[in-house]
Amino acid sequence: NVKLKIELDIQSKKILQQEDEIRSTKSPERTNDDRAIFYTSTPVIFYEMLDQNIKLVVTLPNVSDLQMVLATVHDVIDEFRKTYLKGVQQYKIDYLAPVEEETEEDREKRREKYVEWLIASANNAIKCTKLNNDLIHYLEKSKDKDISGLPILRILETKSDLFEREFLDPICRLLSNEVFSVLQTLLPMLLTAEWRDKRHLASCLKTIIEYYQYDFALIEPPGDIMVMEVIAEDLLKQYLYQLFQTKSLSVSAAEFGTMLMGEHDQIVAAFQNKIPLPIKLPEYGCLKSIAEIVSDTKD
Repeated sequence: NVKLKIELDIQSKKILQQEDEIRSTKSPERTNDDRAIFYTSTPVIFYEMLDQNIKLVVTLPNVSDLQMVLATVHDVIDEFRKTYLKGVQQYKIDYLAPVEEETEEDREKRREKYVEWLIASANNAIKCTKLNNDLIHYLEKSKDKDISGLPILRILETKSDLFEREFLDPICRLLSNEVFSVLQTLLPMLLTAEWRDKRHLASCLKTIIEYYQYDFALIEPPGDIMVMEVIAEDLLKQYLYQLFQTKSLSVSAAEFGTMLMGEHDQIVAAFQNKIPLPIKLPEYGCLKSIAEIVSDTKD
């Protein structure tokens, strides 16, 4: 098992190193269908490597040996996910580093490549989830022996959730950060008590989000919806922050609580009418909860 773990780790690192090298010099691949989404072959190569080893594993006569090998596979998948995400985060650091004498055109090209790679990474996270589910299905249907009841299979199932929760979600947040880096000049003017009446600014915000929405449509489900939900969540957080900054210092706690209750419907209307997003927006019930807590305080 130790030997297998070392061998799988070496192969996994080689696969990820190849992607890092490509990421630093080229744009990601695109599918040949009508959508032409961004992706790389890294997840497929990684899981093919696992499949080759697992097909040998299911022939082992001893079930305990099989479980030990699958536990090794579990660890390798975990390490692959963490290392892949570290590579994406390092790419973000490199992207944010200042470049001397960079023209506006060069900066825009670099931004486009960065967004393309984040989209490819999001699609790879989704692909890993599907491939992990396929791996579990193969093991459960294996005719060599009944291994469907092995506890390690239930543990391997959790990897699919982790690819979405701890791989796809952080990448969606990096994409949201990129949107907000463009919005940063507008937000201080927009997110004030009167922001809903600033039609020109709201229109600019809508245009920027729609611009990125075209890119985000190249993310496979559920990533395409997740990234827009993150943006909506970040917009609400920014609004709440500004609301507390501008109102809580000038009125009593009871008055502020009443204001929050009144703001709820206006905020929902503003998001839906002026900045429509391609998702079902939450009801922002947290505003009412905050209002009730604030109203119950003495000041």
